[in-house]
Amino acid sequence: MALAVQRASAAELRTLRELVGRSDLDEEHAAAVRTVLESTGARQSVEEMITARRAAALAALDDAPFPASATAALRHLALDATARQS
Repeated sequence: MALAVQRASAAELRTLRELVGRSDLDEEHAAAVRTVLESTGARQSVEEMITARRAAALAALDDAPFPASATAALRHLALDATARQS
């Protein structure tokens, strides 16, 4: 959300300020928020950050002085935590 706010046009920023955090947010308004996240590139940037950090974490495990079972568990956790559901 912070990236979207930083990158948003005045109109997009107004949309975010009006809609984000509303308890009565409906599907139409949620779609408007998603549109801003896409149009500002915020969503893509966050996806790229996740991918890069997951790769760095997995690479760090290659040299970690942990038992193989611990390394395997941590790899599994990293992959599960960053898997996209939709």
